[in-house]
Amino acid sequence: MASEKNEQKMEKEVSFADSESSSEKEAPRDFIISRAHSFKRDEHPAHPFVGFTMWSFMLWIWYQVWGVWCIPISSYFVYLVLLIPPWITGKSEQQIRKQEEVSAFIYILATACTVPVLCYWCLFRAPTAITMAFLCYVGWFLLLDSKAPKSGKRKFDVIRRRRQWYNFARYFPISLSRTAELDPTKNYIFGYHPHGIISTGALCNFGAEATGFSTLFPGIDLRLLTLAVNFYVPFLREYFLALGVNDVSRESCITNLRRGPGASIMIVVGGAAEALEARPNEYDLTISTKRKGFVKIALQEGASMVPVFSFGEVDVFNQWANPEGSKLRRFQKWSTSIFGISPPIVVGRALKSGVLKRWFGWNWGIMPLRMPVHSVVGAPIDCPKIAPDADEKTLSEAIDKYHALYLEELKKVYEDHKESFKDLRKEYVEQQEPDLQEILKLGKEGSFKVKGL
Repeated sequence: MASEKNEQKMEKEVSFADSESSSEKEAPRDFIISRAHSFKRDEHPAHPFVGFTMWSFMLWIWYQVWGVWCIPISSYFVYLVLLIPPWITGKSEQQIRKQEEVSAFIYILATACTVPVLCYWCLFRAPTAITMAFLCYVGWFLLLDSKAPKSGKRKFDVIRRRRQWYNFARYFPISLSRTAELDPTKNYIFGYHPHGIISTGALCNFGAEATGFSTLFPGIDLRLLTLAVNFYVPFLREYFLALGVNDVSRESCITNLRRGPGASIMIVVGGAAEALEARPNEYDLTISTKRKGFVKIALQEGASMVPVFSFGEVDVFNQWANPEGSKLRRFQKWSTSIFGISPPIVVGRALKSGVLKRWFGWNWGIMPLRMPVHSVVGAPIDCPKIAPDADEKTLSEAIDKYHALYLEELKKVYEDHKESFKDLRKEYVEQQEPDLQEILKLGKEGSFKVKGL
């Protein structure tokens, strides 16, 4: 019943999204729901041969490293993701689509877990020729290709439009809307809030074409920015670059904004510190005086700032309690200061067809909760271009002024749309298991606060 209700809810979203003219007339500030691109299956063609090849390769790599010990767990994952035609299993088309959505997340998770195993195999188990080629590749990207994550180049739309991102968006579901049109001749700095645990909305809405970003914002060539440490991981860096993801260094921000008209960047402003505060239904934003660098860049480059608020981003995972002063919190802060990454201990859900649920009756697992994530793009805040020789006082006053305007628009986006999302969230909470409902209701009724001000 829960899956049927989810399907009906998504169909309602599709029908509402297609009536663009009525939404423009009735909704305030030109609020336009994305024209259901996140649910248009035909625009994200499947490549079964590519998927089969990737799965086969990953299983082979795991077998090469772990031997027969990997067979049980590999068989289990194959069982979870294997899509058998409905005329064999007796499953409905709707059940098959649900399985596709789950498979998309497992595929992404399995790929991330396979990367370190592949690196180990290349170094210690592969033939000498492959080991030498791998070492040459690592030396190449460390010494000769280190500027690639700052250049905005090597983006491939075919990767951004893969069916797995469409299914990934449907899993929650994830959606995208705007409150104003953007001039494609200008440059923009998008600020994404809140960080959540893994910023699912940022990756799916802005790092891929699962929800029709290019249709909502024609002419805007966006680069999602992340930690530079991600581009020191072999193979994974190439996939990030293909998605159009770059590092979040100052050099990268400036280089990407100067690529030409419409060239824009997105920064997850709260960063690792905000991830440690992620709790269901609580929006604790970390935008302190130390996090105004994006405003300074906007003023120096004459770029407009665009706040983005993702309702439900904090609902897809819970995390173990980590109060200030606890050992876990101290370790997380240490990890953040050294590596820039905060390792939260996440709590998700178990699959109904999985071992944890069937054998032990647990509802806990590592799969994210199927809760809606809706990203609302606010109105742009145009910034003047400050002269390079401007004195420190003038620059500081301008930063404070436009930072305040940015926060004002961000809060407006939240206030304008919180009630409509609250109703949608309530419906999805009621479809969860009872113990998961308790977690999702722990939040302070959608509390919104900004730390550091």
